[in-house]
Amino acid sequence: MAESIKESCKLGVAAYAAQAREQWVLEWPGQVVLAVSAIFWTSAVTNALTNGIPGMLLSVKPLKYIKTAIDIIQHAQQACFGMLHTCTNACLHNTSLH
Repeated sequence: MAESIKESCKLGVAAYAAQAREQWVLEWPGQVVLAVSAIFWTSAVTNALTNGIPGMLLSVKPLKYIKTAIDIIQHAQQACFGMLHTCTNACLHNTSLH
């Protein structure tokens, strides 16, 4: 099982770099999404903190990363609420028929 998860994560990392995150999230199992997202998030934060302007708490590069992170979170939130809304409507529709 561990080997299967490891292989799925390797494939997930390759796929993450090759397509839009919004689409990628929908195509991979939750455990892979969490693990691979953590890998890329950690890498991006490390890069932003390493390459920032020395002596400044928040340089231009970290601010750009923060904006990107906020955009990713907002897209995920919209996708989740959209699915939740669809499920809620389906449930309400089914219960109103009986």
